[in-house]
Amino acid sequence: ISYGDRNPVLDDKTLFPSFFRIVPNDHSQYDGFVQLLHYFGWTWVGLVASDEEHHLRTSQELRAVLHKSGICIAYFEVVSTQYVFSYLHVFNVIEKSRANVVIPFCSHFIFLNLIYSAAQNAQHRRVWIIPASFSLFTDTLLLSVLSVLDGSLQFSMHREEIPGFQDFIYSINPTTFSSFLTADFWNDLFL
Repeated sequence: ISYGDRNPVLDDKTLFPSFFRIVPNDHSQYDGFVQLLHYFGWTWVGLVASDEEHHLRTSQELRAVLHKSGICIAYFEVVSTQYVFSYLHVFNVIEKSRANVVIPFCSHFIFLNLIYSAAQNAQHRRVWIIPASFSLFTDTLLLSVLSVLDGSLQFSMHREEIPGFQDFIYSINPTTFSSFLTADFWNDLFL
């Protein structure tokens, strides 16, 4: 059972008959990107990827889908995970471009560096369209940095309510589940 691997090779059930992915593959998200871009009339976008295999592959796949749907790629920049300051070059490309929309496929660390650079130096605001695979924890960002993301959009995975889960959570207490973890959880939340 995989909670995050989106490698399409794993979709082949003859090679991996017992592999089960609980997150959708990236292809459904590409359609969402295209629909969103067309809806807002955004036909000129920038792509940023880190040099990790998954991010390069997904950004290349999205690039082909965007091209086929009539969306133009203003730039495609790759941020090195080895050279710490390569994001500065990428930030300069973003800043000089006329494209107002940026789609990042990179690690949390690289994205934060780009956003912090934009917060300190940006002359122009950008709309960041953030993939669902990217976990953005706003509590880790400073208020001044959050303003850079104002107007940006993040895709998220569809979530269904788990039947009975809320009742189960409300029923947990140190007497129903005798475990030191339950007691610690209970004390942290309610005492």
